[in-house]
Amino acid sequence: MDSKETSAGSASIMSIFRSYKGMTWSERMLGKYDYRQLCTPVLIGRETHSNSAFFGKDEPIPILLAILMGFQHALGAVGGNVLLVTLGTFGAPPETREYLIACAFIISGLVSILQICAIPVPFTNGRVQIGTGLLSLVGTSSAFVSLFMSQVAGQMANYPGTSWKQAYGGVVGALTVSSLIGLPMAALPPNALRRVLPPVVSGITVVLIGTSLSDSALQYWGGGVLCAGYVNIPAGACQVVNPATGEFVPSTNCHMAPGTYPCPGNGDVRLPFGSPEYLGLGLATLVIVILVEVFGSPFFRSASGVVAILGGFAFAACFTYDGLRYVSFDQLEAAPWFTFLWTDPIPLSFYFPAFLPGLILSFVDILDTIGDVSATSEVSRVAPDGKQHMKRIKGAMLADVLATVMSGVAGGMPVTTFSQNNGIIAMSNCASRIAGLFCCAWLLLFGVFAKVGAFFATGPNFVLGGISVYIMGNVIVSGLKILCMEPATRRNRVIVATSLALGIGIEMVPQLLNNLWRPPPGSSTVVVGLSSGIIGMLQNGVSLGALVGVLLNLVMPMSTAEELSCTRSFGEQMASMIATLPVTAAAPAGALALKVQSHTSNDDGNSTDNETSTRPINPTYMPSPSGHVNPSV
Repeated sequence: MDSKETSAGSASIMSIFRSYKGMTWSERMLGKYDYRQLCTPVLIGRETHSNSAFFGKDEPIPILLAILMGFQHALGAVGGNVLLVTLGTFGAPPETREYLIACAFIISGLVSILQICAIPVPFTNGRVQIGTGLLSLVGTSSAFVSLFMSQVAGQMANYPGTSWKQAYGGVVGALTVSSLIGLPMAALPPNALRRVLPPVVSGITVVLIGTSLSDSALQYWGGGVLCAGYVNIPAGACQVVNPATGEFVPSTNCHMAPGTYPCPGNGDVRLPFGSPEYLGLGLATLVIVILVEVFGSPFFRSASGVVAILGGFAFAACFTYDGLRYVSFDQLEAAPWFTFLWTDPIPLSFYFPAFLPGLILSFVDILDTIGDVSATSEVSRVAPDGKQHMKRIKGAMLADVLATVMSGVAGGMPVTTFSQNNGIIAMSNCASRIAGLFCCAWLLLFGVFAKVGAFFATGPNFVLGGISVYIMGNVIVSGLKILCMEPATRRNRVIVATSLALGIGIEMVPQLLNNLWRPPPGSSTVVVGLSSGIIGMLQNGVSLGALVGVLLNLVMPMSTAEELSCTRSFGEQMASMIATLPVTAAAPAGALALKVQSHTSNDDGNSTDNETSTRPINPTYMPSPSGHVNPSV
């Protein structure tokens, strides 16, 4: 690793700033960085490579570069925060969604400062810190989005008269409490956590997160979640099926068929769900993000989500429907100029049915944080092992708990360590924490300046749906990447098959468990609440799949060394199948390769993720039983 660390760990931020004093004005402001490569697009058949020197995490960098790198990291965080908050706050009043987007920016900026600076915990003699001391960012967690959507809607349906804010506040309160599981988990060694939730279970969970949100992404693409299904309309008489007899009987509560309810949330236009206009404009957003990913410069590729949203906005603004606009800025004009936390108070409470699935998902988030910190260490060129690495991981876990509590008290969604910025570090050759602090400044500016949150909140549903489909697809691919590196033993196949089948299946048929536990009339509120909590946990595909995976991993006997020695990974089995296909002369067989991380153990029992190596695919190759890839999304 290129970056050198002292035995005490990272240098202080102030000492990095003091090192600017010995520089000339030109070195301090501009330096010798290759700025052209940031904005050079990729030509067909060519790939750009950075020729700039690498800036370590404790190195001072030119101020202009710090501003640009900070803005680049901030744009990457903005895309994730906007999409996840928008999906998770379905049904929220427009002004509340504006506030929650701004809240996500502010919390992300504030807690990322703690992550980057690594604040020592008092009375621990420097052994414990809050934060990683790397260019690590925090942002809205994707693990809880589907839970928010189901629990808020279920609470409003089960308790008539409950407003959206009250239902949302109950879920926020429960998930904030469930996040406290990170405090005792931070005291455990990461290897103990990996024993309970190994990469195969982590990969399953990541796949389920993507699949559980893909339907919502498509519903937004078609015009919105509200108009995607049946909508109760108490008007006129109709006929419904009597469940007892199977016959049609008159009813005064009719259901309007899907596709006939006009979709709000798309400017001034109100068209039925799935209208060609919505599908075409949403497709334009998807095409934009694909073009940026394929041909964009490193700067634009690292912010492809925001670029696609802005491009989709601009494209939709060029069209009208019968004189009505697809993009309306009335809400933006009515929004205040500045905002901060608690300017739109959320009434917090504790909704128990969200607590139990929240515990499982909080545990999953902890394991993802371990992988994210390991990945950030590798791209920052610091050793991803040893005492300092363990200290960073525990610091990140504590920062996640603090961030979620801060966000919850302010009414925001749970927060976790981001991994999106790792690609930016790798492309730019800049891991300096000075750039990270400028990123935090940009995020705080975006949050305090209320017009930014209002702008994203006014976005047409079909634009957000078009980009969300791509983002959720990437989440699924990340989970599959983790699974592909695991040995395809009979044990792992059973865990993967059972967990995915139940997790995906219950998302499609959640009513399967409605009658699993029906407390008799007169039951205490504790029994009723416990029943709702257990059923709510099992009706969430992510929590059910993760729970089944954890239980099977704990009870099933471990694979023998003999079986591991003669079993290839899922990915290598797939690759060997591909290798049997006809290959043209222009593509030699050796061109196919897998990137594998070796995973070893030190004498003290800690894990070591060694540098990535490229291994040619060989159908007869037998992988090491310890092959492992970090669960970084």
